[in-house]
Amino acid sequence: MNRRDFVYGAASLAAAPGIPRLVSAPQEGRSYPARRDAYLAAVRTAPLQRIVYQPPASEGGQPGFRFTVPDPGKHLWNHLFALLASDSSGEQRPAGAPEGVTVRHIIQALITFPNLFHFNADGPARCFHRYPKLVSEQNRAYFFSGHSRSLLNHPDQANHNLFTGEGTENHLAMCRYSGYLLCQNWLQDHGDDARARLGLRQTREYIITHARDVFRTGTGEWYSSTYYGYQIRGLLLAFEYAKDQEVRSACHALLDLFSAEIALKYLNGVGCGPESRGAPGETPWSREIAQIAWLWFGDRSGEAGPKAVTNAVYAALSSYRPPAILEKIARKRGMVGEEYFNSHPSYLLDQPSVSRETLYFGPGYAVGCSYLPAAGYTGASSQFLPVKIAGSETDSAAWVIYGGSNARGTTGTGRSPYDQWAHYRNVVMQFTWVPEGAEANAAAAATITKAWRESWERRFDERWGAGGVRSGGPTLSAVRTDGIESLLFLPSEIPMERRSAVEEGVFFLKLDRIYFAVRSLLQPLPTYRPAAGGLPPLLAESVRRGEAGGLGGFVIEIGSQSEQSSFAAFQRQVLAKTRLDKTLLAPEREITYDSLAGCRIVVRVGTRAPAPLIEPLFDWGITPGDRRQSSPIRPPVAKQPTYPAAGASLEGWGRIPEVLIDGKPLGGADFLDLSRPYPVISGPKVTQADGVLKIQEGASRYRIDYAGAIPHWYDHF
Repeated sequence: MNRRDFVYGAASLAAAPGIPRLVSAPQEGRSYPARRDAYLAAVRTAPLQRIVYQPPASEGGQPGFRFTVPDPGKHLWNHLFALLASDSSGEQRPAGAPEGVTVRHIIQALITFPNLFHFNADGPARCFHRYPKLVSEQNRAYFFSGHSRSLLNHPDQANHNLFTGEGTENHLAMCRYSGYLLCQNWLQDHGDDARARLGLRQTREYIITHARDVFRTGTGEWYSSTYYGYQIRGLLLAFEYAKDQEVRSACHALLDLFSAEIALKYLNGVGCGPESRGAPGETPWSREIAQIAWLWFGDRSGEAGPKAVTNAVYAALSSYRPPAILEKIARKRGMVGEEYFNSHPSYLLDQPSVSRETLYFGPGYAVGCSYLPAAGYTGASSQFLPVKIAGSETDSAAWVIYGGSNARGTTGTGRSPYDQWAHYRNVVMQFTWVPEGAEANAAAAATITKAWRESWERRFDERWGAGGVRSGGPTLSAVRTDGIESLLFLPSEIPMERRSAVEEGVFFLKLDRIYFAVRSLLQPLPTYRPAAGGLPPLLAESVRRGEAGGLGGFVIEIGSQSEQSSFAAFQRQVLAKTRLDKTLLAPEREITYDSLAGCRIVVRVGTRAPAPLIEPLFDWGITPGDRRQSSPIRPPVAKQPTYPAAGASLEGWGRIPEVLIDGKPLGGADFLDLSRPYPVISGPKVTQADGVLKIQEGASRYRIDYAGAIPHWYDHF
């Protein structure tokens, strides 16, 4: 058949003319209810965080509480909804709360909380639709039109960012999608409110247009283990409660897209792809994105799974289920040897393909690497995780190795102006090149960033005034310019075995059943530093400027027990079959590596950067001078400063290396040429390009065609 009918669970929602009906949710795996129930049970027993309880003001009075953060809705709604799922009365006492403090009391405090700017919109949206009796009519009216930042108090710009182009990608996903639901709810009994009708129309247009845009470009906040959960929770709510079927169709398509990327980059409890906004130190299910993946797909380990209270609660309480075809992909069945070549847009999607990513799956491990043309000098760049090596050879939970460099070197995160990465299958190469003039470049970057921040904050204050709503603006990230640091941060919790082949210049490392052969570009061997002071163990190549030249780094080859039978066999093969040629390292910044598989990999450090070279823009994309602005579908991009070049070659700023595999460009001629378009996802099982998502696993097929005005679902290609 040409198209599989997609039918919503809510029978009362009749399909509008011309809009395809959505498919019924795929049948749940037998273990899904058990995973969901176990997770929600663990959430309910955890004490509420970021809340301080206070004794009664007088004898016999009620105890009180206060929030310790300016955005308590960010942290509390998911916990409260898990409690309500087992007892909808709201009269239960949260774990750790004193007698007299109930879920209902906390909900009333959140509904009337003065700061609705970021994270306190989707909680009320779900509450009004699912638990309306827990909110008094007085407090509901106050939320919508009472205090100065209430939903409908500004005819042109209600609630500051529910209907405007201001905020990060995850803010918009929460606020716009929730803003739609809030207007829908208010219009049920205030149908003549022109403000709510305007808000409903604006948010509807944004949701549908944004969904189409993301299908063409991918997400700007790509694969963020920190913030994907917030995007998804907004989508899940609109999918669940929107009465407009075209809105639900757009949400369903985006959720399928997110679930496909999550399944592709999930490895037994951790994420195995590089991230735009992440944090180091990932352990099994320590990130929201992995917790959601565990709920949807499970894993091989049979472990109890996550217990932290995060946005995974929204996934657990939703009727949405990912396509069943994704389960085998998430569990990495039959994916050994698969390669993916992907692209990412600029943060606000105004440039569709400005960075690249490679992803490879070996037996029991995965490697992901990003090719980023960011200058690397601000706090936005410091949130990148440029490379991740994840391992899980056995059925135990997985672990992650991060790479670091001159930016925030002690944490294992950040895009430095001086690092470049290259990756082909099971080989990773890191370069840290600190050119002449680095100190002057850093000083210039500091001056530019300071002026940018001052302008940013001034424009923000002009729009919003003091009023308790603040933006920090771009910050300068500490970047080392007086030497070289190339770092590999190792997992603390995995037993390791080490051996140094000093004469051959190879450091061998065994983690679980995954093997590593690491060579330094400058030192005889990488320096191993055991865990100390709360920091993970690491391999380092660190030199002072002038001691050993201006270019350092690693070449890393990865193997496994299933490939080489033993750690000793891996060492013998590496010493016998691989070769690192550094003859051209000093004069040409080029190396050649012959791998175990017989591939010749040539990497030359890039000396030119894409222009104009700017920093990522994660917050507040607003054109200067815009004070009050109705909902733009594509947020206007603030004027960013272009960071200067250090000479005609643009040395010392975010660059892309040249990579040849057996004489041919990595990924084809278009892959590392950032002036050319490239598919969002390109690989054997998942592809996304030109508004079409395709998934295949064995004989099964799943396709979403969103090239037109509305998405269509098919069970064939």
